Amino acid sequence: MQHWVCRQSDIPDNSMKLFNINKADVLVGRISGRLFACDNVCPHRGASLAMGELHGNNIYCYMHAYEYDAFSGKLVNIDSLKQQSNWRRQSEEWKRSDDLTLYPVLEQDGSIYVDLP
Repeated sequence: MQHWVCRQSDIPDNSMKLFNINKADVLVGRISGRLFACDNVCPHRGASLAMGELHGNNIYCYMHAYEYDAFSGKLVNIDSLKQQSNWRRQSEEWKRSDDLTLYPVLEQDGSIYVDLP
């Protein structure tokens, strides 16, 4: 079901904002003119992605430095494994992460809409 989220001017380029849509926390952003929408929960360990940053096309999770492509949802980088030797000793299961949950997003007539199941 498609939900009105905000005016398109509320999300400037290279930014992201958190919205509560039908009791779901959804992160909506714009990178180089392209919109994305995803679940606000980091698939690694559940941190709020809204507290992170954008790095190019990636959403950078502040908690464990996992980076996800905002458009494909794929995990693309784990900075913490490169920075701290004790992270390399973690079990493979602990390092595992699912992909982001992405939602279709539409910009029309000056508004932004997100399609949630």
